[in-house]
Amino acid sequence: MGAILTGKTVTLREKEFRPRSDGNYVFCFREVSVDFEAVKLAYPADDNITSSIREARIVQIYVEGDDYVLTDDYYRGGVFW
Repeated sequence: MGAILTGKTVTLREKEFRPRSDGNYVFCFREVSVDFEAVKLAYPADDNITSSIREARIVQIYVEGDDYVLTDDYYRGGVFW
């Protein structure tokens, strides 16, 4: 956790926490700003929790290779499935 909070991206292979898994995913963890668009979507300005989020440290979890999730542009206007 200390590495993440000092600006490093930490990776964890799926097999490290799910030994019987057939998956080959690499999960990445990085700290993001409260001004990151994904955080704004998760905690809208009218949400009661928003004021305490300003003081929080936020960690983004994503799958290695999904680099599009690292930019604000992906989240602007919302994310739709």
